[in-house]
Amino acid sequence: MGKKGSSAPVVRVALVEENLPDYDKDELQKERELIAKSEACFVSAKLAKEEIERLTKEKKGLSKKDPDFTKKSREIEARIVAHQGVSKAVCKLRHPGCVPTKDSKRILIPKSIGDEINRRNGTKIDFGKLVELEGGEHTVAYVPWWPYLKKDKPVITFYSNTRDPNMPRLAGGYGGEPHNKSGVTIGVGVDLGQFASDKFLKKMKEWNSGEHAISAAEVEALHEKITPYFQLIGGEACKFLREHPLELDERQTNFLDKISQDDALEGTMHVYKKLTKSANAKDFHELTVEQQTTLLSHTYQYGTPSNLLLKAIVQGKRSLIPDIREREYLFDSMPSDKE
Repeated sequence: MGKKGSSAPVVRVALVEENLPDYDKDELQKERELIAKSEACFVSAKLAKEEIERLTKEKKGLSKKDPDFTKKSREIEARIVAHQGVSKAVCKLRHPGCVPTKDSKRILIPKSIGDEINRRNGTKIDFGKLVELEGGEHTVAYVPWWPYLKKDKPVITFYSNTRDPNMPRLAGGYGGEPHNKSGVTIGVGVDLGQFASDKFLKKMKEWNSGEHAISAAEVEALHEKITPYFQLIGGEACKFLREHPLELDERQTNFLDKISQDDALEGTMHVYKKLTKSANAKDFHELTVEQQTTLLSHTYQYGTPSNLLLKAIVQGKRSLIPDIREREYLFDSMPSDKE
């Protein structure tokens, strides 16, 4: 008999496709259909190229003495042209996200937001580069997520920071790995799926200062508007956003970006100091513009900088920079490795 007041242990179901929620099953089916379409396209393109080669040889083999030479030559040429469209088809699988971005709804984030954050923290982050790496500032929400599949096998797992942590969920793909757990995203990569409602409201109030501050009433109204999207990731976020599109005005979008970037920079500096404490590393404020920006960008995307990235920066060896989206930007700014 259990102790008085104790709760029964949670029994989790098996991590198999059959136990996935319907919204994840739907996304998985769509992904399989996309893959099948891509594979069929490659097969058709290959066959078309082979047929073009065969027809080209056939055309070259025609005898000009044949009274029907011109007619036969034109017929073959017409067949070659008909196959060329198929042979040149773009078959590579593309992933714009289950709910793609709308470039027509992109805006320019005020430079003053980044300047204000840098002044307050004594940093020199290139926020323009951060915006570029994140794909711009969007006033209409999107979900940069798609299922991970390898040899038709998905990765199914449990995610703790969701509304139902005991529900088997479909892992998303990113860079060929099952590490994408994106949710409804807006502004400059502000992923609402990664936050709990109460904690985000606390951040909104904490960082609501400076030139881009809004009134307390506006904070509450904005928080109420985005609350339904918190802690939704993957297929659940895809389904909900399709059914409930989210669009903010420019002032609201800028405010969310300010809050998110302020919070991310504080977290980045804290994590950098903690992880490099025993490495005799430079203080974060002594790092170059590119190093500070890369660390913030990588942490903004993944929540914490990779050990390889930290090692490259601490040791000053650009050859150690991992294969990340910021690699070229950081690599070009660092001197060649010392012999």
